[in-house]
Amino acid sequence: MTCDEAREAFSDLYDATLSGAPLAALRRHLEDCAACRAEWTAFQRAVQAVARLGSAEPSPGFAGRVRQRVEAPSGWRRLVEWLFLPLHVKVPIQALALLLVAFAGLLIYQQSPQVRREAEVPQSGGRAAQEIGRADAQKGEQAERQALPASPRAEPDRPASPAREETRPLAKSAAPAEPRKEGAARATATGPADELYAAALRDSARQEHDRAIAEYRAFIAQHPRDARVPDARLRLADAYFARQRYAEAAAEYESLTRDFPDSPLIPPALFRHGQARLALGDPAACGILREALRRSPDAPEAPEARDALAARCP
Repeated sequence: MTCDEAREAFSDLYDATLSGAPLAALRRHLEDCAACRAEWTAFQRAVQAVARLGSAEPSPGFAGRVRQRVEAPSGWRRLVEWLFLPLHVKVPIQALALLLVAFAGLLIYQQSPQVRREAEVPQSGGRAAQEIGRADAQKGEQAERQALPASPRAEPDRPASPAREETRPLAKSAAPAEPRKEGAARATATGPADELYAAALRDSARQEHDRAIAEYRAFIAQHPRDARVPDARLRLADAYFARQRYAEAAAEYESLTRDFPDSPLIPPALFRHGQARLALGDPAACGILREALRRSPDAPEAPEARDALAARCP
């Protein structure tokens, strides 16, 4: 017999219900195992101590108190009953309180101009309209940047040839430029980079070159580290060229090629720089066009450059 089996049989041994072979085996185990003998002695003492305690009667009303605790409603149920019961009294009171709160809110709204102004959204200046305009501007900017900007186009009185209207500026046939409006446009050319650049793109597309010039200049001045600065310089130069301000256009083309020599916009900038110098009658134009042809012989502007060199640079 093992120690665990012996200890499980202690109750039967104490109650004298154990007999035969199990009793003999348990007695032999107790004689051989000192630990089990000590456990058996402790077991006997514990049972005798419990027997001396006697029985105790519950206090009066104990059963009733237990039943009351068991049948008591939960906290949520008590809260619901407190709020809504009886229904015919408490629900009308709550509805009246709701109406009073709504009426008080209406009075506060009518009596407070500040709240009324914040609740009203102006037709042309609300935040929602500004967000929609900003999203449209960003979409327009992404569409504009998918391709290199087209060659600048001057604004002559006499229409240019349809085949070469986009790539060959004709300085001699152009009418005198309109008075500059750059000062008036520059006054409003401030703001975050995305909004300012999108406004310049829109004005360029509408051929509002004076406003576009002011906005491109402001964008470059206010955000000189923006990745779109090379593109803005090229578009600024194109806007100057379109307004027949050839000296300023040439300066911007030259600045782009000097400050951003690795930009993919260098080939068109070189060709257009040469065209601007030709319009100014500058002898350096021939060298600039030859350099552009040497670097980009297959560029879209190359045929125009060859024609200009044959006609103006013998």
